[in-house]
Amino acid sequence: MNSRQAKSANDVVIGVFFISSFPVKVLFDSGASHSFISKEVVGSLRLESRESVSLDVSIPSGKVRSCSRLFFNVPISISGVEFLADLIKFDLNDFDVTLGMDWLGKYKEKIDCAAEKVTLTSPSKTKVVYKRKGKAQG
Repeated sequence: MNSRQAKSANDVVIGVFFISSFPVKVLFDSGASHSFISKEVVGSLRLESRESVSLDVSIPSGKVRSCSRLFFNVPISISGVEFLADLIKFDLNDFDVTLGMDWLGKYKEKIDCAAEKVTLTSPSKTKVVYKRKGKAQG
């Protein structure tokens, strides 16, 4: 999914958050079964994978792509609260990280697409609400 498709989709929200003080553009996507990180961010952060997986991913065009690297417990800071994510290295178009149902379910996430708002529950049971700022009218 690219930025233009995400803006017209009704099951996603976009935001910029941090991995180790590095800003990343994140797509919360309830239509994705897994969570992904771009090859560029993996390189920029010099993340090291301790596990190789064999996973075929179907993309909206109908093509299937193979993935092989998994990064465990990557800390994503959202509104000052740290959430851990297991991320698969993948060629992402306009996003650095896509958080899919595996991650969204873990943190009892609720997406309000009309308000461009996401509500999460941290491991310590803290409620975190992210609302996208600066939404263009029209």
